[in-house]
Amino acid sequence: MTFGVTPQGFVRKRLPDLLAEIEADNVATFGPGVIQTAASPLGQMNGIFAEIEATLWEMAEAVYQSNDPDQTEGVNLDRLARLRNLSRSGQADKVFRPLITNAAQTHLELSDIAAQVASVTGVTFVYASVNEGHEPNADGIPPQHVSVAVIGGADAAVATAIRSKIAPGVGTWGATLVESVIDGFVRPVRFTRPEGLLLSLRVGVRETPYRRLPEPPTTDAIEAALAAGLTGDNAPVNGEDITEHHIRTALARALPTVEVETIEAWVGNGDRVPLPYAVAFDEVALVNGSRIQAVYL
Repeated sequence: MTFGVTPQGFVRKRLPDLLAEIEADNVATFGPGVIQTAASPLGQMNGIFAEIEATLWEMAEAVYQSNDPDQTEGVNLDRLARLRNLSRSGQADKVFRPLITNAAQTHLELSDIAAQVASVTGVTFVYASVNEGHEPNADGIPPQHVSVAVIGGADAAVATAIRSKIAPGVGTWGATLVESVIDGFVRPVRFTRPEGLLLSLRVGVRETPYRRLPEPPTTDAIEAALAAGLTGDNAPVNGEDITEHHIRTALARALPTVEVETIEAWVGNGDRVPLPYAVAFDEVALVNGSRIQAVYL
């Protein structure tokens, strides 16, 4: 049996277990004929040492429980609450404890919100952010509000996914509004439908002078590296400007033997645009490998 801190909690050694361990150690040391009955001198010493060890195990269990909000009480509960900047206002332990542990509450984790929305059929882009300050931020998000930018998916399905990960009372922000009646109450959910800006790139590259290879990477390999570095987890999010640094970094990570010399960019099918190119919060640059061209200079 495992004792101490376990995945199931703290398992304390009991007095009978400790006494049996001591007696077994004595047999191993002095032989099977050693006399250690309860009335014998050695047996009485065994009992004293077993009680001391049992007290130490009880102390260890108490320390463990004092750091578990589900088990501790009183002053220790107040101490744990301060770690979350919480303080009780006359509540009893049983009322105060769920406020610390978020019992029966939905956790506000942006990664959980994004993953839930990403699972909606048809969603091709999602980015969640939150303004935890006391004033609207630079993007215009009100304080204590969550913003979710989504491309694709039905409005109702997206709203349901967002609502499932946000507790009542937490505000959502965006131009798209979906209202549902839940348990007789209207639950509005707002989110952003950013405009996708198709980005085209023409990148001029050279071999790095001090890292030349017998066979330099092909332009196809360079284009693939750029596409990988500008999509997926590395893709720009809504409101993120397009910069030369982003493009150069994407190539340098994958192919350090070539370096970017020139960058030309187009948005949509329009005219060439200078970099950095400002992207509004309700816009997002979309990169497609077929719209990237690499040429050696």
